Amino acid sequence: MLRKLFIMLTTAFMLASPLKLVAATHCDAVKPPSGEALIFAGIVSAKLKSGRYSVKLENEHTIHAHIAGKMRENRTRLLVGDSVLVEMPSYDLLKGRIVCRMSSPRE
Repeated sequence: MLRKLFIMLTTAFMLASPLKLVAATHCDAVKPPSGEALIFAGIVSAKLKSGRYSVKLENEHTIHAHIAGKMRENRTRLLVGDSVLVEMPSYDLLKGRIVCRMSSPRE
């Protein structure tokens, strides 16, 4: 029952938000965010100390983000210029977690 409701809500949200459509096509393994998390697309602008990255979001804001546990577990490497999805809590809009590296379109 809850799964059906979740599928209905996510498909409705995917139709309303082009960002979610991009996320669904490139990052199928990304869990849906918790109730208060926000997902933004961005580009890695710099590598900082202790596993942190500076990410420039689509709305021109720059935040500091760390790699999510699943990405670290699978040893996903990030380079400056990579497109990523960042999950941010609603209470602190200066920090985030990189949940997916989006693949670039093949030529």
